[in-house]
Amino acid sequence: AMSGRERTLVRLSIDGRAVAGLGVDHELFCGAMLAPCGRDPEARALAVTNDQTIVTARSGSLARFVHGSPVTVYLAPGAEFLDVAVGESGGVGFVAGAARDGSLWLFRASAPEPWAVLRDHGARSDTITFDPLGRFVAAGGWDGHVVFWPIAPVDADRRDAVESHWGLGLSEVFTPSMAR
Repeated sequence: AMSGRERTLVRLSIDGRAVAGLGVDHELFCGAMLAPCGRDPEARALAVTNDQTIVTARSGSLARFVHGSPVTVYLAPGAEFLDVAVGESGGVGFVAGAARDGSLWLFRASAPEPWAVLRDHGARSDTITFDPLGRFVAAGGWDGHVVFWPIAPVDADRRDAVESHWGLGLSEVFTPSMAR
């Protein structure tokens, strides 16, 4: 377990039953006693799912760890992630990262490619969270705003219809509402 002198980022899962930590030496800690459970030398921040899966924020990617080993890497070329969050909407798991350039990257937990990239902060976006009921994701930025995006799942047929009919991707269709 961790000593009292170590500085560690600690996060709770959405249901409050799982806990994880990230030490200054990039060691990952899991469980109620925050026992060492892995290491991610690139980690800057972390999130934990209700089933104790850890997701870390890195430069250019987010990584999902199960039992201390990376099992999925969500690639986001050029994104320097400062925070990461995990959530669920309509039975679909999501991973989201807040980046230094103000962008928010959304991934379905089951797929390594971005589901949407949203750009509404005029400056660094350094904090992100999901609504516990799965309705939206919210991100705070250095521009002094909190931005909310709806995340109700879009099925593949509807997504393909929008993209083929309008020639637009999901990241161009999303219309966030801003709280100023």
